[in-house]
Amino acid sequence: MSVPANNVGGDYVTYRWLDEDRGKLAIVTADVSGKAMHAAVTALRFCEILEYECRGRTEAGAILDGLSEAIDKQTDAATFVTCCIGILDVGTGRVEIANAGHCYPYQIGRKSKPALPVELNGLPLGIPVAIHPDQPYENVTVDLMPGDGLPFYSDGLVEAQNAKGDICAEDRLCEIIQRTLPTDGPSSSVRTIYKSVDRFIDRASRIDDITIVVLKRSIPPDALVPP
Repeated sequence: MSVPANNVGGDYVTYRWLDEDRGKLAIVTADVSGKAMHAAVTALRFCEILEYECRGRTEAGAILDGLSEAIDKQTDAATFVTCCIGILDVGTGRVEIANAGHCYPYQIGRKSKPALPVELNGLPLGIPVAIHPDQPYENVTVDLMPGDGLPFYSDGLVEAQNAKGDICAEDRLCEIIQRTLPTDGPSSSVRTIYKSVDRFIDRASRIDDITIVVLKRSIPPDALVPP
């Protein structure tokens, strides 16, 4: 789900297979600096660059390396993009994640396990080379057990603000996710999380685009049958 604060926005989310056998699925969330039409145009350009940089690559960090170099060359100095890429191995449930200044995804376990942030530090895409030395983006691997979930989202969720000036913040969002994800499916979780944040905002105007996508490993039917 991606909801712009204005008629158009700079948040971007997509899924794409990285191999012909459809064994590796990339989940990409990104947030372009700026607002409205300028951000939307840059997001479209990002989509085109992503299509090219994904060719022949199956590692999240390698895709970010290519994106960073291309965006640095093709956008102005004031424009940057935060991005988080998760690559799911559909056979094992293992997810390889790399992050370029984007919000940390959370690994939510089944059976009331605590939510764990997947902390990865990397500069946003498009930061000039003089500031951003030639340092590859790091990969981290998360193993999703049956019933585990992994939400990816933009800062529009954690920075959502109500009329009193209170922000949703990581702690509140984490509570919402922890309460929702263990029992609901991915689509239902996305709707519930968005509605919860929307209720928090109440009648205040949204100041930023909001994007959330949930990856969840299904539970085998035989695991649901009591012994």
